[in-house]
Amino acid sequence: MNINQIRYVLKAAQCNSFSRAAEELFVTQPTLSQQINKLEQELKLTLFERTTRSIKLTAAGNEFIKYAQRIVNEWTSLEHTMTRHLNLESGKIVLGVLPTLSKLNLTTHIASFMDIHPEAAIELTEVWSEELITKLLSDEIDIAILNPVFPIDRDILSMTECYPIVEDSLMLVVNASHPLSNSPCVDLDSVKQLKMIMPSEHSSIRKTISMVFEKNNINPLIVCESSGVDTMIGLVADGIGVTFLTSRVAEKYKHDNVKAVPILPPIKCQTALVLSKCAQHNKITLAFKNFILDNFNVKEKTKNP
Repeated sequence: MNINQIRYVLKAAQCNSFSRAAEELFVTQPTLSQQINKLEQELKLTLFERTTRSIKLTAAGNEFIKYAQRIVNEWTSLEHTMTRHLNLESGKIVLGVLPTLSKLNLTTHIASFMDIHPEAAIELTEVWSEELITKLLSDEIDIAILNPVFPIDRDILSMTECYPIVEDSLMLVVNASHPLSNSPCVDLDSVKQLKMIMPSEHSSIRKTISMVFEKNNINPLIVCESSGVDTMIGLVADGIGVTFLTSRVAEKYKHDNVKAVPILPPIKCQTALVLSKCAQHNKITLAFKNFILDNFNVKEKTKNP
């Protein structure tokens, strides 16, 4: 019995089909079927009742998957733990960042760090803040650079070291021909009736906006959602609606047919460097943390709880 055979049984049970399971696991159906047959022969038990159209778990098969799922979960945890130890002994950093941070000179900081530490190897993962926190706490990444949302994320961040490195404000992004485009600033009353192009629900910016709207009893008119800044700006440029970006991101994503207008009172948001308190960190990871904090003039004592 091996871990692949166990995974094949679990996927086949989930899909109720050998062919669909093979497709999702990126193996051929004969390979999957042969391995399950081999496992059944080793166990001297039939795990699936087979017909020409479907498969169904036997009583033994149902018992098997209860244990099999726990085995796969433990195996995955073991793989993560061993990868962590491998990284501790090497100069590798797994860095999780927001998709928008490529526009905020992060690559320049990485290049400068690697000039100082040529032994460093950096693996980048670009996802939104919610997924970054999940990956950080499951030891899939070493450092996250994200937009924490308070107080929603405060309980989660109690398990982390969080160092705010940039504070910013949200801007209302409108079409250049929009009546608000020439305003020096806008308030929430001016915004609440507008058609809105909102960031993805997993975006911390979306969570921040939603908190502000809820506090001010605003029911936004959302006509579109997107996880891509280029897409949101393109939709604004085409007159579909308005959107929200931080001032730094809006500055980097300039467009001739789009204007960013300050919101008053300001809606503040932070970008922070975050590490897990529970994880072991290799020397190169700690060196990268200190390098970023130094470059943003952040002292360790300024970290959030």
